[in-house]
This record gives sequence, C-alpha cells and structure tokens, in this order.
Amino acid sequence: TKSHEMKTIYEEAKSLFGHNILLLSNLVHCYAIMRMEKEAENIFEHAVQEGQKIPNSMFTSMIRAYYRSGSIEKAFDLYGDRYVHLNFEDDILINTMINICASVHNAEKAKQLWGKMRSKGNSTVFFMSVCMFINISYTSHMILKTC
Repeated sequence: TKSHEMKTIYEEAKSLFGHNILLLSNLVHCYAIMRMEKEAENIFEHAVQEGQKIPNSMFTSMIRAYYRSGSIEKAFDLYGDRYVHLNFEDDILINTMINICASVHNAEKAKQLWGKMRSKGNSTVFFMSVCMFINISYTSHMILKTC
C-alpha cells in the first residue's frame, strides 16, 4: 500500500539522517498530498505530544490534509482553536485558509484572513489573496442573488 511505501521510505531516511522534525514534516506533507488524513494526523499529533517545535510547513500540510480529505471543520479547528495561539501563522498558512474559505463559500472568514494578510504587507502573497478574496466575494454574491 501507499502508506507502507511511505513508512519504508521514512525509515530509510531516518536511518541516514536520524529522527527529526523535518523528516516528519515531509511525511505529513506526502500523506496530505495522497489524501491520507489519518496517517498525517497520527504523525502530527505524535510530534506535538513529543513537544517538538512544529514547523509552519508541517502545520500547513496538516490543514491541507484535512481539507483534501473533506474534513473542512477539522481544518478550521486546527487553524483557529488548537494551535493558532502558538504563533504558527505565516503568509502561506493564511493563503491556504483563504483558499479553503473560497472552496466552501465562507466569505466572512476569508475577509478576516484577508485583513491579516493585508496588515502583514507581503505583496506577492497579498496579491494572490486579493484575487482569491475577489473570487469568493463574487461567488458568495452570486449565490445570495439566486436564493
């Protein structure tokens, strides 16, 4: 299975480089791409319980794993309720959340996130987020118009 292959590759890498958070982060990312939410979640939660400093990329990958598996509420919960107080927010994470908002037509949450992105002043990611915000605003407006 894909999960077994990923574990085998991880074990080989671990034997070469030792157990470290960057390997775990890449494993979570791979599981997220393959829509293997449970496997990604197990590794993520284990790293958190070990007290590891979770890199932004791992945190964002876990949110993407939830999103790709259709667990939208878990993605929002992880972002909003459980780990945001640990200061994991960065431009890529906020942009990921805006994309998720667009896909589920949550204009209000996208507007809040867009405000955070705007206040940070990152022009490239800000531009992408503006485009996504315009898209979600238009889509939400069209949905409300048809109701």
